[in-house]
Amino acid sequence: MESFDDYPGFMQHQTSDHHEAPDFGSLLENLELEWIDPIQGACDLTETNPQDLPEDAGELMQEYAENMPVVLQEWWLRLRNN
Repeated sequence: MESFDDYPGFMQHQTSDHHEAPDFGSLLENLELEWIDPIQGACDLTETNPQDLPEDAGELMQEYAENMPVVLQEWWLRLRNN
């Protein structure tokens, strides 16, 4: 599990050199990406909130953003926003 302060920070991590190394894909058998939020008051992690990419985002970051969009479940948003 990893935590990022914001979506652009996550995208910078995903498009970093170590993720783009030639053999990186061979290390993964399966990948399931889930967006989770901290329980309010339990820790100081940041809530998941969709954000635009920086204006200078490269093609790879834009491609990854299309493939890994922030998707929050409606049931969670209802609970979180109460």
